[in-house]
Amino acid sequence: MASLTVSMPNVSICMTLQKPSQAHKHWQDSWEHFLGVQDVKTLWVWRACVVETIFVGLLIFGSIIISTGTRSRFSNPLVFIAFFHFVEFGILLRGAIPPAAGHFNPAVTLAAVLAGLYSPLRGLMHMTAQCLGAVLGALCAKTLLPEEEVEKYLLAGCRYRNSLSGVPGLNRNQAFLSEFIFSFMVLYIVFMVVLDRKQFQLIGLERVPLYVGMTLGCNIYVSGIIAPGYNGAYMNPARCTGPAIAYGGRELWSCLWIYWCTPALAAIVVAALYRTIPPDHRERMPITPAEQQLCSKQISKALTENGSVRVARIEEHQQAADSYVIGEDPLQSSMTSVNSYHASKPEV
Repeated sequence: MASLTVSMPNVSICMTLQKPSQAHKHWQDSWEHFLGVQDVKTLWVWRACVVETIFVGLLIFGSIIISTGTRSRFSNPLVFIAFFHFVEFGILLRGAIPPAAGHFNPAVTLAAVLAGLYSPLRGLMHMTAQCLGAVLGALCAKTLLPEEEVEKYLLAGCRYRNSLSGVPGLNRNQAFLSEFIFSFMVLYIVFMVVLDRKQFQLIGLERVPLYVGMTLGCNIYVSGIIAPGYNGAYMNPARCTGPAIAYGGRELWSCLWIYWCTPALAAIVVAALYRTIPPDHRERMPITPAEQQLCSKQISKALTENGSVRVARIEEHQQAADSYVIGEDPLQSSMTSVNSYHASKPEV
């Protein structure tokens, strides 16, 4: 407690200045850490958001062109739409994973925040970048496509009833359930092969786009054949937000809430499963103390030589196959545990 007195002619002003307590400072630091204030000040997080904006814009632009072009030129366009989305998504995901993790989807980012892999502010930055990229991609597609095709297909916007087909499609409850199921499938695969760092290392960067792209393509085809007049599940709120803003119209805006709420609900379920049921439940094979010591030395040496990875702690336990190395992952901003035996022998 400090007292400050300012004296003036015929005036005396006394102010008491109280320094913030340690408990208040600790509370403030805890909340700043929880919200991820440091992420807002980090350059590579902003760089990842810029990359996410560019690649989501390319994805939405290509998706609109594919959906509109194939429907106007093929009598049975669903197979072509699913195949070309598989190719496009796989290629873009391969290019976006190294610099930006390649979420492409606000629901994926939301699930990462709920699972503790991203801070809330960083998640908000990524979701804003994704929606911005979707709007830019939709505007570019609207500019290039013929006006009659834009009007006919509503810029390939998200809707569960196609008024041009003359058939009812799905009702609101059916569309909600369909979007939830297929969004859950995509989010679960993305978590298992992309966001989980150990599984990502075991599968490899080259095969990750294949798995995610195949899942997306299969879901587009399967959901598209549920009922006539139903365009299928979109599984990405940004995919629906782009055409809704770029084109507008009551038909797109009236059902936009479904394409935001159902992926968000799927993200909550996937995040809860990820936090309560860890993805790696394989039975670990026992190793000898000599093998355990060799694994620890090799990983310690590799991490020490790599200046981009900071080793936080190396713990060695007496029981076989229980030696872990905990290091900071710059892409996820989280502490990841890697079993040394499987890290050195991934084929087991």
